[in-house]
Amino acid sequence: MCTATWRAADGGYRLLFNRDERRTRGRAHPPARHRAARDGTPYLAPTDPDGGGTWLLANAFGVTICLLNGYRLDHDAGPAPAGGWRSRGLLVSDLAD
Repeated sequence: MCTATWRAADGGYRLLFNRDERRTRGRAHPPARHRAARDGTPYLAPTDPDGGGTWLLANAFGVTICLLNGYRLDHDAGPAPAGGWRSRGLLVSDLAD
């Protein structure tokens, strides 16, 4: 399960976050610089090699976005949409700007 913790420090905050390390999940790519698709806002984020998204980012405006997981049983999710499921990690990078 993912966990996010933050604490005020030096006029800002320190963020500690662990990613759900399911054994079948690929090893994450380390944080790298990216640009938001809509307006080019720079942000720093690790990348999930399986889904292509991220679970955590910090943009050039000092905004941090993180995604915590919530587990549901497969039968609660309903049928897959046409075209299949989209990685929820892509939502985080969609919000980068």
